[in-house]
Amino acid sequence: MQMGNSADGATYGNVNSPTFVSYTVQMKDGADADKIIDAVKGSARITLAPI
Repeated sequence: MQMGNSADGATYGNVNSPTFVSYTVQMKDGADADKIIDAVKGSARITLAPI
């Protein structure tokens, strides 16, 4: 999880809203990613962006 900004990111122009939170999730083999996505969508205002 990463929230807000860092000095390193700002050095390279990577500046977000201070309330922006980024999660990186690694799923186990065979896990149902759609269930996780639906659960997160239901609990927060988010934008999902695959990496």
